[in-house]
Amino acid sequence: MHIKPFISAVTYFILFQTYAQDDKAVIWINENAIKIEDANPDTNLSIFNNNIPQKFADAKIFGFGEATHQGKEFFDIKAKFFKYLVENQGVKVFIIEDSYTSEAGINEWISGGKGNAETIAKNFSIGFWYRKEVVNLLEWMRNYNLGKTKDEQIRFYGMDIQNVKKINQEIRNLVKNIIFLLMKSFF
Repeated sequence: MHIKPFISAVTYFILFQTYAQDDKAVIWINENAIKIEDANPDTNLSIFNNNIPQKFADAKIFGFGEATHQGKEFFDIKAKFFKYLVENQGVKVFIIEDSYTSEAGINEWISGGKGNAETIAKNFSIGFWYRKEVVNLLEWMRNYNLGKTKDEQIRFYGMDIQNVKKINQEIRNLVKNIIFLLMKSFF
């Protein structure tokens, strides 16, 4: 018996015996779907704004995932909602799946530092973030931050540990700053 035809036959049989979704899931999605105008990150969420679900209005932390990192539409919707949340719900932090140490230069730039969006986007340690949609969001963040105090500005963080270069120095600096603040408060 040849193994390849056997594996092909078993795979073929399994595919027809499994379902990607059941009727209950489809019904739930249709009943709970939130309508928005489009996926354009530069248009307003007018329809959504008039029908905000209470859970969304009350939330303090928002998570927007994607089926793939390379999907333009996923990031466009993520950017659209982030802009909405900044302008309407006071959200000031954007966290992305990239290394923490890669984002220091991005934070400096969106806070008014030197450089430009395309060169600063090269700070990402994960290559799929170096794309037009992300660069456009960084430019929007920078423009939003201009003229605002540090407390009013958007901050950009990475939360992945794939690239941990210079993390030991980051931790040392954090500890030094905390010790300095503690000593300052006692004296």
